[in-house]
Amino acid sequence: SVATSPPAGALISISHLSFSYPNGARALDDITLSCGSGEFLAVIGENGAGKTTLAKHLIGLLPPPPGAVTVAGRDVSGLTVAQASRLVGYLFQDPDYQIFNGSVFDEVAFGLRARKLAKAELEERVMAALRRLKLDHLRGEHPYTLSRGQRQRLALASTWVLEPPILLVDEPSTGLDHREAGDLMSLLEEFRQAGGTVLIITHDLELVFEYALRVVVMRGGRVRLDLPTSR
Repeated sequence: SVATSPPAGALISISHLSFSYPNGARALDDITLSCGSGEFLAVIGENGAGKTTLAKHLIGLLPPPPGAVTVAGRDVSGLTVAQASRLVGYLFQDPDYQIFNGSVFDEVAFGLRARKLAKAELEERVMAALRRLKLDHLRGEHPYTLSRGQRQRLALASTWVLEPPILLVDEPSTGLDHREAGDLMSLLEEFRQAGGTVLIITHDLELVFEYALRVVVMRGGRVRLDLPTSR
């Protein structure tokens, strides 16, 4: 069944969102969708279905029309990308798009430094995130000496450390082997069990049915199915 209007109090609420690119291609066609706190939601669909365009509206990279997208009670149309990133931690499909510091430690510390944390607290939080993501032994390394799986975990650590209520991950298994993908998904499930909410955009049905609690199928810029998984 496809919801017609989002319920009140949803953590993420998308209401009648449409979007066309400047070339006239219609990427989203009247999307209405909601996500509650503590969900593990997978959005699936072929290339061009509108999945990544939808994600960009949640994080302010494509500013939505007023009233169309609300996250944690905030209208995303009125937020800067920096403000939106406090609500939705976004992991790009390619981790190298978001890695730009000279060491593993500095990469994870970057967002916290912007928040003017005391040095001792910053060190403690960065090292806790690095330990959790099994990267603490690499704290002084340059990120580009890391493997693809390690860089993916580094991108997750630098988002995780900011403690956003929502993690949004675009194609979590790209470039990872089966074990690495499983490790990443287990970390996302741990984040959810600690009170977070997880959205993944994927075409990997095996991951969807192993980890997601709910699946939304998009095609042609529309939500075609919205169902719980059997997990």
